[in-house]
Amino acid sequence: MKKLFLSLACLCALVSSAQATLIDDFSSGSLSAYTQTTVLDQNTTATNNSFSINASGAIISSSTNTGGSAEQTVLLRSDYSVSVGQTLLADATDLGTSSTFAELGIIVAASSTPTYLTRSEYVVCALREQNAGDNVAAQYATVTGPISGTGGQIGIDFSTVASIYIKRTGSLTYETGFIKTDGTSTTVKTYTVDNASIGNAVGFYTDIRYAVSSSGSLDNLRVVPEPASVLMLIGGVVGLALLRRRK
Repeated sequence: MKKLFLSLACLCALVSSAQATLIDDFSSGSLSAYTQTTVLDQNTTATNNSFSINASGAIISSSTNTGGSAEQTVLLRSDYSVSVGQTLLADATDLGTSSTFAELGIIVAASSTPTYLTRSEYVVCALREQNAGDNVAAQYATVTGPISGTGGQIGIDFSTVASIYIKRTGSLTYETGFIKTDGTSTTVKTYTVDNASIGNAVGFYTDIRYAVSSSGSLDNLRVVPEPASVLMLIGGVVGLALLRRRK
């Protein structure tokens, strides 16, 4: 699992100019580089969501939420960013099933310290388990906060998903989607944002509405440059050959 760069080295004969910047493979066992903020809480209790690193060395989220209401939490760092032409990518691992609402994904944001209980200035692509259905979902929160009408999701068998991604296609444009184990990619939704600072921070997002853990985990958070064909190759080969650990 921690052999991402070894795998990339094997691909250098084909794509010698491509270099993925690994942000975190969680081998340190620490999330101290990140700042956690709750951006939505429809419960009456204190913060319930948390992120942690599992025994396999991947990030998961969990909650003590018992109310069934939305609670959305982000985990961000600003020492890495996503520029135009770059893609934030994470590998989907340990994918299971849940009969409740559990969502874990990646995020690009304007700041690593967003305002508490304020959904604004970010784009998300996430694995969403909802009513025993597998989905990859996306959302965008504008500068002023509203996200209604900006969400989108595609139903997909999680066993076929290798990675999820957020690609910055322009100063104010993003594409969200997933890469399957066969190397093909699917776009969930594209967004035109209203703040060019989105992309200055990267990390993880979760929305868990019951006392459960996320239905999967994410590993090898990285920034990949163009061309897109390189992204497809890296996501497909690495996800399939090295990083699939199914329940």
